[in-house]
Amino acid sequence: MRLWPSRQQWKSWSLPSKLTAIGVLIGLVGLVLTLAIFAASGNFSQLSARLGRQSQRGVPLVALALSNPGTSSVSIFGRGDCVFWLPEGVDGGAPRSAGKYQLLPDKRAKSEPDTLTLQGSSTVTVYARLENQSQGASILEAGSTDLEIIFRQLDGSIQFSGPIPFTRHKIESTTWRIEIRSDSH
Repeated sequence: MRLWPSRQQWKSWSLPSKLTAIGVLIGLVGLVLTLAIFAASGNFSQLSARLGRQSQRGVPLVALALSNPGTSSVSIFGRGDCVFWLPEGVDGGAPRSAGKYQLLPDKRAKSEPDTLTLQGSSTVTVYARLENQSQGASILEAGSTDLEIIFRQLDGSIQFSGPIPFTRHKIESTTWRIEIRSDSH
């Protein structure tokens, strides 16, 4: 099976067919070059962030600038829990809903498959992707909720991000600065 027509087949094609074939070839070359550039820069995790910080199902990634003001490194898990603080109680209960997130580190961040290490006196940018996209989308559309991310350190301690306004405009336009401190100080 040949992917490109023979010379005789090419001559028998109409002009629109030839232009379509050339357009497909140019599109494929462009796609290969784009993927090669991202592969060379080690930036696959930021591909969605660079394209409007949209995850696959339309809920924006949450940009976080995590800083470690201490002198020793701090390691946190790359997946964890988050809380949506709702304006009204859920089914008459407490006004919150639980969720899960995954951190997508910047290429400069030192990370293992499930952890992220922040060196002393450093700041790295990461993106939190909400795991349950349908839940996040429905809460996001309500537009009157705060998101709080729970960071678990490898030593067992936890820290909270503090309230992050969970509206489409705020999530798409703001990088939230959060200090991650080691409990050993």
